[in-house]
Amino acid sequence: MSAEARITFLKLNKTYRIGDIVEGSVVVKTASLLKHDGIQLFLEGFVLIQKSTALLEEKVPELGKQTELISKSVTLSKGGKLIAGTYEFDFKAKLERGEVPLQETNHGACISIQYFVRVEIRRSLLHQNIETIEEIFLEVPSPLDGRKQLDMSYFLTESDVDSPKLENSPKFSITGELSIGGICEIGKPIIGTLLVESSDKSIYSVMIELQRKEEWSQIGSFHSSKIVSLQICDGNVPKNAALPIKLIFPRFRVAPSLSIPNLSVRYSFVISVMFENKDIVTKEYPIHIVRR
Repeated sequence: MSAEARITFLKLNKTYRIGDIVEGSVVVKTASLLKHDGIQLFLEGFVLIQKSTALLEEKVPELGKQTELISKSVTLSKGGKLIAGTYEFDFKAKLERGEVPLQETNHGACISIQYFVRVEIRRSLLHQNIETIEEIFLEVPSPLDGRKQLDMSYFLTESDVDSPKLENSPKFSITGELSIGGICEIGKPIIGTLLVESSDKSIYSVMIELQRKEEWSQIGSFHSSKIVSLQICDGNVPKNAALPIKLIFPRFRVAPSLSIPNLSVRYSFVISVMFENKDIVTKEYPIHIVRR
């Protein structure tokens, strides 16, 4: 193609909050005379229930359809001609809510919330329109209601694990602290300790996981997916030694906990203990993630 368009932003990280101005330029480069019927910029946001493997068995017609959160357009140029060369068109568009509240960018396994800046150079029926698109990221502060991030003590034994009971289940006692009481703030890691007080079988490894649980009312059940996992120890874990825990929320893969009509996104922190005979026991702790 003899012509192309590119979108650049004043904010290099392309991350905004409600009320911010999305500002930048559209650079059009053409190697020959370019006739067009107008250059239009669109600011769009959608909620998409994706046709993931988790939902392939569900026969719901709404799967794959988008729910519009925001839709704005800006005319950068009316129809005309561009001779060979490079042209720059500045733009500004405000991120503000309409009838539907804006939600934070969320790249989930089933539920996706995304915002885009799209440019379209319209051409005659005999020529293909020129389009380019860039994703931008929206951060939405959470209502905190006075809640704070607090340390929480935990006590884990063979009698209170979430995994199914095993034959000849090992007898063990694990204690520690985690900063998951109250709320968990994006931008602050989950920190804590894990201490093996006793175990009648050697512990081979300990894993921690951050899991996402997505629920959509049309399905009536939730889908759980792993976001990140870390092995905090390997080999014969020593007893009465406080092992440090630190888990950083990966950017763009974690958004604040969400509960709105028809859908919700929740999170949990999971501790998995593997013994020398490969038996695994797990304990799950629900957490509430917020953004300040």
